[in-house]
Amino acid sequence: LGLLGNVIDTQTGLWRDVDSGVGAGIDSFYEYLLKSYLFLGHKEYFDMFAQSYKDVVRFANKESWYIWVNMHSGQMRYTWVDSLSAFWPGLQTSIGDLSSAMSSHDKYFKLWSIYGYI
Repeated sequence: LGLLGNVIDTQTGLWRDVDSGVGAGIDSFYEYLLKSYLFLGHKEYFDMFAQSYKDVVRFANKESWYIWVNMHSGQMRYTWVDSLSAFWPGLQTSIGDLSSAMSSHDKYFKLWSIYGYI
């Protein structure tokens, strides 16, 4: 499926947490992969980012909410979002996916409006 888990054992290479999404524990992967491309200009970083982005959008996007899914099956694991996933609309803006960014941002703004925080 091309999805990445949340925790990997660096000694064995085995995934310890097969939850995939855009929030805590994996948010920086997407952010720094794109920033590495922008800073260093290595196309391979962008290719890795673009494939990862496409896979997350395909499996974890549910009406502009990016939920947690199983990295092996793409099946929903959790419908909650955490504050670290609020970076996602900014990342979408950075790559020019403005329509998706506006939809995602609207979801987080509604949370802020209702609860006063994310």
